Amino acid sequence: MKPFACKCLFLLPVILFLDYLILVAFGVTSCFFGMDDDVYCQAYLPAALMIIAASLVFFVSIIARKNKKEVCDDNEQTV
Repeated sequence: MKPFACKCLFLLPVILFLDYLILVAFGVTSCFFGMDDDVYCQAYLPAALMIIAASLVFFVSIIARKNKKEVCDDNEQTV
């Protein structure tokens, strides 16, 4: 397996675990300050969606940047 594939297979679970920790901290903090159940529908869900979407965009950009670099390197070697 290529080193880049190994990095991707390691990086995605790490990013998702960090997202999980952020969301747990948000939930514990809201519970600590005595928020109602409405906070989960009004604040927690949109925050969770934004954090996960940003993480996936970050992961895809890493893959795209690496693939673009590999394609450019391959084109230079064939010329």
